[in-house]
Amino acid sequence: MKKFKKHDQDVSCLYYWGEKNTIISSSWDTMVWLHDDSTPDAEGRMRYEMTKHTKSVNFIHFKPSHSLCASCSDDGQVIIYNYGSYRQEGILSRNTADGSDRAEVKVCKFLNPHNLIVTADLDGLLNFYNVYPSPNWNTLLCSVKDDIESETGKPENFPVRSLDYDDDEKMIYTGDEMGNLHKWNIWKLIEKQDEIDSKFDHSMGYDLNPKPSQKAFLTEANVGEERKETQLVTKELFKSKAHLDGCNHVTFIKELELIATCSFDCHVYIWNRQL
Repeated sequence: MKKFKKHDQDVSCLYYWGEKNTIISSSWDTMVWLHDDSTPDAEGRMRYEMTKHTKSVNFIHFKPSHSLCASCSDDGQVIIYNYGSYRQEGILSRNTADGSDRAEVKVCKFLNPHNLIVTADLDGLLNFYNVYPSPNWNTLLCSVKDDIESETGKPENFPVRSLDYDDDEKMIYTGDEMGNLHKWNIWKLIEKQDEIDSKFDHSMGYDLNPKPSQKAFLTEANVGEERKETQLVTKELFKSKAHLDGCNHVTFIKELELIATCSFDCHVYIWNRQL
């Protein structure tokens, strides 16, 4: 058994980077740590400490092809680091609906192998950004919000707590704090991003202060409004109350084309791809 440095509060997420023998951990103590697992020593060594968050870190995800790690936090920020060079590549954030503060970010995930990341915040929005090495990295491309009709007939929206991505079908599967499951088609968004990346001359290097190209994307993508041919993200399926409580984990199992979910209702379910 190998033991690593103890966080001061609960560990919220863990990622193992096998190629570099590195364990990345995040915690409610605001820290993201890189632990060295390259030696047989019983005590693991600290390789790097990321201290930029000011509130609980909720989730981390990795883009192995470019050694990028993203961490999201209740401070409303998604911080992207290059853990090959220990360099910060960018900070993504979005203000709350009333503009008073940054919306707490509960989950983030790179849409590998594409140069995109999706985040989910407390306002119930899914936010899509392009990231390095896209020529227009750290640009908010579009946000989608799924309003669900409540028993009173009024639209309601609940924060997404978990999500996963199926690159074969270009689908995102999400679970919210009320136990609802959603399936989002992002084919048009992926197609547009890949088109821009393919036209970029990578031999010219990357601008450290890229100019946003949000106009290149048609961002009228709010589910609930009249659907348009130019819409980049669309909801395909919705399953109300898949769980009786918040859905805290969604995993797409590529080999079996299945979706696994678990919840604070103490249940674990397996779904086919069509929900």
